[in-house]
Amino acid sequence: MHRPLTREAYSIGWICAIQIELAAALAVLDEVLPESPFGMIQGDSNLYYFGRIKNHDIVITCLPAGIMGIAPATMAATNMMRSFPNVRQGFVLMVGVGGGAPNLRDGHDIRLGDVVISQPNGPHPSVVQYDFGKAIERGQFLQIGQLDSPPRILLCTLSTLKARDPEDFGRTIREQAQQFGAEDQRFQCPQSPDYLFMADHFHVPDESLEESATCSRCDLTKAVARPERNANYPHFHYGTIASANQVMKDGVKRDMISEETGALCFEMEAAGLMNGFNCLVIRGICDYSDGHKNKSWQPYAALVAAIYTKELLKLIPEAVDPEDAFGRDNVVRAVKWLAADSPQEEYDTRISDTVDGTCRWILQRKEYKDWKTEDRGAQCLWMYGKAGTGKSVLAANIIKDIKDSTFPPCVFYFSIHESLAKRDPLSILQSWLSQLATTGSCAFKTLKSMREGNEERTIAVPKKGPSPTPARSFRADCGPE
Repeated sequence: MHRPLTREAYSIGWICAIQIELAAALAVLDEVLPESPFGMIQGDSNLYYFGRIKNHDIVITCLPAGIMGIAPATMAATNMMRSFPNVRQGFVLMVGVGGGAPNLRDGHDIRLGDVVISQPNGPHPSVVQYDFGKAIERGQFLQIGQLDSPPRILLCTLSTLKARDPEDFGRTIREQAQQFGAEDQRFQCPQSPDYLFMADHFHVPDESLEESATCSRCDLTKAVARPERNANYPHFHYGTIASANQVMKDGVKRDMISEETGALCFEMEAAGLMNGFNCLVIRGICDYSDGHKNKSWQPYAALVAAIYTKELLKLIPEAVDPEDAFGRDNVVRAVKWLAADSPQEEYDTRISDTVDGTCRWILQRKEYKDWKTEDRGAQCLWMYGKAGTGKSVLAANIIKDIKDSTFPPCVFYFSIHESLAKRDPLSILQSWLSQLATTGSCAFKTLKSMREGNEERTIAVPKKGPSPTPARSFRADCGPE
């Protein structure tokens, strides 16, 4: 399993508002890390999930249970940037469910299970905050200011998706949704009918059932006549998404705002992300933003939006910093030039002949657990004892435990008391640098600068070497004094 080594490896953030959206996001990942590889940054209250789609490392968070709206979304994104600073240079995806705003007259035949993607459309921005402006005469609304558009790379990728045959693409999404639905029944496409009622026909609840469960008492003669779809696959709509701090549950108001803003969808978080963050909003349609709103379509709509997001990310090339694109061959040559001593043989010797359960006691000690945890405990774990009492075996088992964890890179060295070469500080530094150079470009850059103009390998200890994160990744067994 691929495990990013540093927080800086993450440049794509994925934000969800409710738990079913988070479940859908995790379901579509190609790889999911079983636990967080990093500790919490002070002041960041987000809980993060980590995964991978194609070549992209993705960090995901969800708003706290029961808390939705523009300000919480802004706080979640701000905290994400604090913990994963390269997301600011990359982009954030707000993915989940929303309420549709169909307009058959203008060709926007939006149905349950369709997907709306934020995109500028003529005079209309990609996202509009419809509760921020001026109410003027005749009930009209004057928008103040305009939110930023999604980043160019995402808009270009949308063009590629839009160029696909809509039926083929829709079937691809549907087939994936069916596969996920077979694995998790929550995500199966609902069998309940898809009714769009006239805007002025209010919902009539059935007192014997949950309000969200049925429109059995609503007047079906007030349902809007829509052309039959020949195939049951999601359609994709690109345009303005309307955002506010309140749930839209009024068909008349929905149509009025949609007419003024060009909105195809209503939701509650996007306006908090468009300014200050590179953001694209993707919403699966689970209702029609009216009083007939129900939650039965939420899981399927969340899944379809997540699958669309995955298809989008698969088209985006992996971001490569030219300074980091050093290539495996260059690393091998640089490490060979360094001619560092490898501690692997000593490690293998000490770990291979142990009985199952050996040294497990130290892994359960509070001192060890505190030291291993990034955000608490001392930086140094010091074990001391007489020669031949098992310190090296303990060190090897600690190394194995760290290697098996979702942890930053682990470098180590066995300093052998009987060998002068094995106790040489320069040899230890060379070995550490050699190991780090194969796991991250920061150490490679240091090694490269040492090598340039110094092909004869007369090495001086650098004044400032690579800065590993965290320092707990270093283990040294120094033997008896």
